[in-house]
Amino acid sequence: MHFYRLSKYSDASPEDEWTSFSDIENQSRSTPVSMDEYLRVENAFVESVNIILSSVEIQNLKIRKLYKISKLSDEYARTISDLKKRDVLSGDRIGQVVRAGLREQLDTFLKHGSKLWISFGHDYYMHLASEEDLSKAKDLIRPLGLFLEDAAWLREGMIEALCG
Repeated sequence: MHFYRLSKYSDASPEDEWTSFSDIENQSRSTPVSMDEYLRVENAFVESVNIILSSVEIQNLKIRKLYKISKLSDEYARTISDLKKRDVLSGDRIGQVVRAGLREQLDTFLKHGSKLWISFGHDYYMHLASEEDLSKAKDLIRPLGLFLEDAAWLREGMIEALCG
């Protein structure tokens, strides 16, 4: 099994960077993020997930764990309010769940058998475990402004969370 972390941080540290949907237009930050910039990065994450799914030849993901952890915005209330554990997602539905996970509206693990697992971390990180090496996907993701880095250190915590 290969373990990865997908992030927007080139130095693997969110210091001095926006780290949450709640940072949009937050005037208390030294450099508030605009909605346009937020959506550019969020779209890059959704595209990165599509690249990864394509590289391991997967069209769907199953919800393994699901907690709705914050009040859903009007936009997402309609699109994800009906989600349940064990639902199988494909196409745009995967993107909707990725967006909600990044916006900290859902705490969820997505999986495709033992072939691929995806979870969402704090500070705008996504964690992945894959049976296949994702080196080719890394090369396609990098031009989107994101970093898919090896994260063997995630192994123990991720497997415990997924199997627990």
